[in-house]
Amino acid sequence: MNFVRPNPPQLPRIIQDGDLVILYERFDSLQHTWIKKGDVTQNRFGCFQHDDIIGKPFGHKSTSTNGKCWQYVLEPSPELWSNAFKTRTQIVNEMDQSLVTTMLNVKPGDVVVESGTGSGCMTLSLMRAVSHPDLEKAGHINTYEYNSFRAEEAAKEFKGMGVSHLVTVRCQDVCVAGETLMESGDVRGFPGVKPGTVDAIFLDVPEPFKALDYAKILLKPNKQICCYSPCISQVIDTVKKLRALGFTGVRMLEFRQRPADSRQVSMETIELEEDEAKESSTTSDAAAAAAAAAGDSTEAEAVSGKKRKAEEEAASTVSSRTNNNGVITKEEYLKGIGKHKEAALASAVPNTEFHVFRHFPSMKSHTAFLTFATSPLPEFDIEEEKRTRAANFAKGREAGDSKRGSLKPQGVY
Repeated sequence: MNFVRPNPPQLPRIIQDGDLVILYERFDSLQHTWIKKGDVTQNRFGCFQHDDIIGKPFGHKSTSTNGKCWQYVLEPSPELWSNAFKTRTQIVNEMDQSLVTTMLNVKPGDVVVESGTGSGCMTLSLMRAVSHPDLEKAGHINTYEYNSFRAEEAAKEFKGMGVSHLVTVRCQDVCVAGETLMESGDVRGFPGVKPGTVDAIFLDVPEPFKALDYAKILLKPNKQICCYSPCISQVIDTVKKLRALGFTGVRMLEFRQRPADSRQVSMETIELEEDEAKESSTTSDAAAAAAAAAGDSTEAEAVSGKKRKAEEEAASTVSSRTNNNGVITKEEYLKGIGKHKEAALASAVPNTEFHVFRHFPSMKSHTAFLTFATSPLPEFDIEEEKRTRAANFAKGREAGDSKRGSLKPQGVY
């Protein structure tokens, strides 16, 4: 299975013999398996025949042989792989993967250096970012791992996934000690990568500040570097080293995830017209009482008539909202006594469906601090720039083009 292969002209993608798939058992349980003709996958949910899966589209619902259980067969992605793979080391989870890839501005065709391959989860995310349907325009990942076993296993997995053309795995400690920065034309600590050819660097090592001298030589001007550090003491040492080397835009971010429970609930809707009717009735009662106290019977009768009319209108509205069985009638509401009035008012309040959520009391704990910085620009000699501009201007005059070149230095970037 190729994690980064382009979409076929017509969807959906079909599962083939030899593909890697992710088995979605439930929201907190994912597994992976290689599809092989005639093979069987057994888990706590039952027995699943691979022959029944081959030829089906990714995302289909596969049923066990006894027909009692099922699971979804999903197409692998770096995020799903991070949750389904039995990791060899602590990994960069999907949250940090997305933030690192975005902040490093990794795009198709870029050359990226990563140190600390580990289980290869972050490497897969970077490979997807640099890939391109046209293989000639695809980028490349140079990843380094000091543990030989993990480096060999990662190389085997990438080959099986079909992404080996996008990555080169080397067993190397990038934090090597010594004063020499270059050895045999290569940058010490990062063999196989030429100076000034890298678009982004990701360092997931215990002491990233020891590799920054070499990383600076690799990076192009004005490019991003990220250091993944679990401890704040590592961040402090890294930031000091970055500033000493002339890196700019140094900042540290921490990414946490807080899950929430989402559900659909039914709630009563407040009807403002009922409140207005009640307020109008209360006002009418007060006006009638005041008129009666003043001895004005005509005014009292007029106010009482308005009150009865308002009650009839409100009752008519309530009656139109009751069920067809006629449980609550207009006459019962007009009596305004006991349970009939309460039932009539209750039936007048319709229920509305709302989509609500609440945060869980806990969240995923701290993983690491992400320190980002921008590589320095090349040193600029203003006198050399003046001489270059003057020479270009003279050549333009000789060629009959008075607009070529400029006597004012504009910089080289």
